Amino acid sequence: MTVPAAVVAFIAEQRELLVRLEQFAETPEYRRLLSAASPLIDGDLDPWLAAWLIQPAVPLDDLSIHAESQPTAAGASRSHSLNDPPIYAVARPGGVERMEQYLMHVASFVDS
Repeated sequence: MTVPAAVVAFIAEQRELLVRLEQFAETPEYRRLLSAASPLIDGDLDPWLAAWLIQPAVPLDDLSIHAESQPTAAGASRSHSLNDPPIYAVARPGGVERMEQYLMHVASFVDS
């Protein structure tokens, strides 16, 4: 039985997300986001942040992720939408700062 094209495309997209995550997790910017996320969860933040970075985003008014085109890991161009995972936003100019603001905004609602 042949794997349906939609499943093949989904798997390819998931692999690209994981490659981006692996590369980003080695950066100081990743550690900045860990720091911003620290009020959100007790314990090991790495699994939480990793999952958050590759899940579809929930836009927050002026902190939303704006649609634009960005090269994929394979060099092709991909158009992004408002609910794309944050891992795409962190690669854009100012993206880490926007995601840091997003996390700090969400954290401001967490009880101390």
